[in-house]
Order: sequence, then C-alpha cells, then structure tokens
Amino acid sequence: MATVDRSLVAGLPLFAGFSDQELDEILRETRSQRIARNRNVFEQGEEAHSFFVLPHGHVRAARPRRWESRCS
Repeated sequence: MATVDRSLVAGLPLFAGFSDQELDEILRETRSQRIARNRNVFEQGEEAHSFFVLPHGHVRAARPRRWESRCS
C-alpha cells in the first residue's frame, strides 16, 4: 500500500490545526487504498474499526433492499 502524502490532507477541515509533525504521526498509521467502482467500502451494521478520507471522487451510500423491505 502507498503512504499518504501530508499535502493531500493538510487542507481538509478534519485536519485543520494539526502541525506538520502531528500530521506525519497520524499519517504513519494510514494507508492509501483504491476501491474498484461499484464495490462496497463498508456495510451497514458492521463494527467500525477505521474511517475513510476521500480526497477526490465520490461515494454513494445506499440501504440494502432487504433492510428497506423490513421497514415498509
């Protein structure tokens, strides 16, 4: 996996106020990951163990049909 360059996240509000040293420390734990189109990144109800920062592109969030039918 490729490392994440500080310049990709330094301007994002989530990372505002962090020093370069602090950002470097945070980024040591990160990994760059390319997700193929139409692939799931996570599933509803799945235990959270990380979070994602999307510097470009977009993500579509949708409820699974089986969940929608139970709520109707």
